[in-house]
Amino acid sequence: MEHRVEVNVSRGASGVAAPAAVLLPTGAWPIDWRPGGMSVFTRAVYTLAQVADTIYLPKGFAFPAGAVDDLRAEMARRETRPNVVLTEAATGVLAPGGLFVLTEPLVFGGELCRALQSAAGGGAVASCRRAGEAPSGLWFAAPAVADALRVWLVDPNAPLPAAVPVVEVAPQAALCERVSDEASARRAEARLLENARKDSDTAVAKYFDRHVSGWITRRVLPTSLTPNQLTLMNTALALLAVVLLGVGTHGAQLTGAAILLLSIVLDGCDGEVARVKFMHSELGRRLDFFSDNVVNAGAIAAIGVGAYRRFGDPTYLVLSLLSGVAALACAWPVYAVFFRDRAPAEDGPPSALHRVLGALNGRDFVYLVLALAAADRTHWFVYPCFAGLMLFLPLALVLYLRHALSPVPRSATARPTR
Repeated sequence: MEHRVEVNVSRGASGVAAPAAVLLPTGAWPIDWRPGGMSVFTRAVYTLAQVADTIYLPKGFAFPAGAVDDLRAEMARRETRPNVVLTEAATGVLAPGGLFVLTEPLVFGGELCRALQSAAGGGAVASCRRAGEAPSGLWFAAPAVADALRVWLVDPNAPLPAAVPVVEVAPQAALCERVSDEASARRAEARLLENARKDSDTAVAKYFDRHVSGWITRRVLPTSLTPNQLTLMNTALALLAVVLLGVGTHGAQLTGAAILLLSIVLDGCDGEVARVKFMHSELGRRLDFFSDNVVNAGAIAAIGVGAYRRFGDPTYLVLSLLSGVAALACAWPVYAVFFRDRAPAEDGPPSALHRVLGALNGRDFVYLVLALAAADRTHWFVYPCFAGLMLFLPLALVLYLRHALSPVPRSATARPTR
């Protein structure tokens, strides 16, 4: 972090100047409050960086002991690094797009920031307040009144001009948790993990997988394990399951199916850690996607190989190998449509074809594999799996062609996160 007092103001596609943010710590911000594996101070900087172009840290304020060093260390570990400026004072910072101000230890989310920004309109100050509580310590000032808010927060004896309207925004379901002790830090962490779930989760993932992966993620967050390391560890576990499924004995296939199910549940941990600790990366996104598809194809092929070794019928071998190849062939069109270029949900309601493809691309089939393995009927999976993939592959190709021929520019669409 450099000591700068001037920065270039970035502008979005609409030409509107991006907001700035400034931290004015008041009271205690102990560095050992680490909900989600990050100090409240560092988390605040990274959250504000999602909605603000520059984060100003006025040197005239007493930051938590070690907070700036902790921020530097966390920035060094991540691909994305906020634009942080150590400035001489809270006044005089550039805020042509409006100004976010944080004064208290608060764990919050980008959706709350956007709600405050929208409520401020053209010339108001917006504060976040729950019913019956004082303002949370997070504010947003429209460009015309940014200086007035800054002066008022630095010197409470200088009230806001009467002409400046103050709008109070109730956070409702948005993440907005004051952190004052270890108990409140744990509550904030629970909310962070809840928000780390994906809207695209299937019912099984939502009501079972995420509860287990969340329990594990909560214990991983304080460690130095990265999402990519978790992905590689889980992939190794899944490949062990693939080997056991190919052995062909009842015990090996039951063990392999159980391990594969465990790996599917644990597969949510890398994404949860990435979202909670702001550790998204392009490499991680690709690694997660393609490792999942390799495991899926390997498991599908291994089940048929195991059936062939057990019963000697070459039909199992042929169908399972064709299924594995088809599963791998589906990976590229699914990646191009859902991951590489755009998220359909960002472009409006998904079409029926999108919904069908998304459902077929799920990994809930592993529960069926485990049930069949428990009944010693794993070989029953080979035929319906082959039929399903013969339907899935042309659907994926059709959707990919529609996507490739779409007039919507790829650069104008949003990418989903890990």
